[in-house]
Amino acid sequence: MILMRQALSFWLLIISFLIVSNLIFATFVFAENGFWNEEQNSIAHVKTNLSPNTIKQSVNVTGSTTVSNVLNLLADHFEQNHKKIKINISGGGSSSAVTAMLAHPQTIGQMSRAMKPKERKAFVAHYGYEPTEFKVAVDALAIYVNKNNPVEQLTSVQLADIFSKKNQHFITWGDLNLSLLDTDYWHNQVIQIYTLPKFSGAYSLFNKKILNKSGYKISSISQPTSSSVVQAVGVVPGAITFASSFFRTKRTHFVALEGKNGHFYRPEQPFISSFQYPLSRYLYLYINKKPGTKISLKNKQFLQFLMARGTQTLIHRAGFYSVDNNIRQQQLDSLE
Repeated sequence: MILMRQALSFWLLIISFLIVSNLIFATFVFAENGFWNEEQNSIAHVKTNLSPNTIKQSVNVTGSTTVSNVLNLLADHFEQNHKKIKINISGGGSSSAVTAMLAHPQTIGQMSRAMKPKERKAFVAHYGYEPTEFKVAVDALAIYVNKNNPVEQLTSVQLADIFSKKNQHFITWGDLNLSLLDTDYWHNQVIQIYTLPKFSGAYSLFNKKILNKSGYKISSISQPTSSSVVQAVGVVPGAITFASSFFRTKRTHFVALEGKNGHFYRPEQPFISSFQYPLSRYLYLYINKKPGTKISLKNKQFLQFLMARGTQTLIHRAGFYSVDNNIRQQQLDSLE
């Protein structure tokens, strides 16, 4: 009897060992989404073929960093209702828009100024027809000074005195003979100019409209982004710069500018959208549309979304301003 029990225990031990060994083997051999291939003695993984309908199409937009700020705020809203389309937005400055459009026909160019004649010429030379222009929002180049600066308004002549390289003798705020500067501190405060890079739309627009293309003072300091120039002015008491009114901060304040009628306007509603503020500007998108042909459906849907009344309301809430309804409707009609 004792021998029988010992034999039974031995065989039970052997069986248990085999069961555990197989479980361990199975753990190492079988993988998730796989099955045992007896012929190859290996795991044959199940291949899942994605349906083409699940692959997103891309709308690529390149150029102005200011326009990027508008589109980044709107892209999520668009993608929520267009699950198969991904909006890819990249900056680089307005000058990079045409270069990207020449390299990739489907790319949408974004610019914070109108396309220059030489840029249009390059586009026409490459494609044989004009680019199609869309005004997507209204913005303003605001003049920023330090929050402690007592200057509240400036004429276009005074702005040119400050920024233009032709007027090197304007060094301190006192050189402008402003009545508000009633202390020696501000009379003697050196004017430190901050500008954006040459490839930015704001740099070109300010040079054209205020400096009459004369160029900036050698002493001006260039910063890479609109945010960085405004932040610099918030730190340096005598500093001044220009950038989209979108970048307002608590350390700076806007300067009112003289309009065509002699009145002074701050970069605020309704003066921006009515263009009474002298540095109001449109923000643009440019597309490659050959006359007599239709643009791609994905680009068309995105542009229709941007021109929609509800989207223009979102643009206003984001800190920019909507385009005139007549302009918006004309641009919508051009997509048909």
